[in-house]
Order: sequence, then structure tokens, then C-alpha cells
Amino acid sequence: MKDPIRRISVDDEFQTLDTLQQILENNKDGPQLVNPLQIQLLQQFVEKSNNARNKLAIPTLEGYEIIDIDQIIRCEADRNYSYIFVNGIKQPYLISKNLKELENALIPNGFLRIHNSHLINPVHVRKVIKTDGGMIEMVDHTKIRMTKNKAIILEELFNNITKI
Repeated sequence: MKDPIRRISVDDEFQTLDTLQQILENNKDGPQLVNPLQIQLLQQFVEKSNNARNKLAIPTLEGYEIIDIDQIIRCEADRNYSYIFVNGIKQPYLISKNLKELENALIPNGFLRIHNSHLINPVHVRKVIKTDGGMIEMVDHTKIRMTKNKAIILEELFNNITKI
């Protein structure tokens, strides 16, 4: 039988990662298709790749700055540019990507688009204000108006939080 490692396509990083995870699962209890050293190396690669999925590379003048996605409070659109507000950093990052591109990258991490110009990380919501059509206050004290259709999604999201 051919070595499964050689059959893995490197064209798509996530497809490769899923294939590697599948090989690891298949080799837990069944016959050994690869030797134990290869399995150990695959496990290390999978762990590192999973950690990298929680990071975002932001382009800067010098190159890229890697930030934890969990530390992003919110993103705000400014025409074809976006500001990324990060917890613990006073100045937001200004990038030449529109909010839709950021949304595609951050939605899998639980981010919500609550307005045409705002994408938020629900972990950093401080208050939900029901007056004036609905607003939320983030941990950086920014108040953001919600569109009416997003208010329902936000309400469902916070159903898991104990209310007094």
C-alpha cells in the first residue's frame, strides 16, 4: 500500500489539514498505515495548524502583524478600508480591505455583522441597549446601532447568558 502522506494534496491548506486529521483518526485503533513517528509529526502539525486558525495576519508597512482573533473587539468600515479595533491597543489598524472580506474571514470565529459598517466580536459586548431601536456597547465603550434584522440574531445569541 502507498504511503498516505504522499497522496495528500497541498493545494488547499484546510483540505490538507482535514485529510491529516482523518489519517490520525483512522490510525488510532486500526492497522498502522504509517509508522508512529509519522503519526507524532502529523499530530504536532495538526495542533500548530489549529492554533494558527485563531490568528489573523494584518498587513502593515513593514510586513504583517499577527494578532489573536479573540482579541479583536470590532471592525468598522470606511468605504473600501476597514478599521480593526484590538483589545489592549489604543490605535486601530487601518487595512485596505472592505468589511465583507473581513466578515468572510471572521464569521467562522463567531463574529456578527450587526450593521452595514460594523462587525463585532460578541465576546467583547458590554451592554445591550434596547432604546432607540437597539444598540450595543462594546468593552471599549463604543456604542453601535443595530439594524432591525440583526437584533433578533443578537437576542438569540444572548439567550444563553443568565438574566436576572
